[in-house]
Amino acid sequence: RWFEEHHFKRSLVDPGIYVHRSSQGQFFYLAIYIDDTILVGPKGPFLDGFRADSKARFHVDNQCDLSWILGMTVERNREQRTIRICQEAYINEVLKRHELEECKTTCIPLALGGSRSSEDEQLDSKGRAAYQSAVGSLMYAATNTRPDIAMQTSKLCSAISDPRQSN
Repeated sequence: RWFEEHHFKRSLVDPGIYVHRSSQGQFFYLAIYIDDTILVGPKGPFLDGFRADSKARFHVDNQCDLSWILGMTVERNREQRTIRICQEAYINEVLKRHELEECKTTCIPLALGGSRSSEDEQLDSKGRAAYQSAVGSLMYAATNTRPDIAMQTSKLCSAISDPRQSN
């Protein structure tokens, strides 16, 4: 309701996105995910007023340029008019959590072929949980900033309910 009072309308496609179109035809976008918020729009009185009102209403303490959200680093180059989103810190944390900090990179992220054999050992419940956690972390990365690993992650997902040593 508070957003509607500021003439934001909830997106029909995503309930966490609100859109405001000013009388001058300028668009302002507000993205909300739990306690993270991004406000995008041209500088001016509407943006300044909305920021002040939201700070007073929600006790917002960080109203600077966006540099970090949902485990992603955001780098903006105003001169080149580019935005770069990177999950390097998130990926490094996932590697550390799964004790894979020393793993080697490859230009082929998943070996081709590789079918299960009858001797392929099932993982115990701890190993299964670790596999599922690692694959879930890869899915998050693939859907946000790493579409290049989506196919390989999908292949790993096919074993999510019954992972084996070979996975």
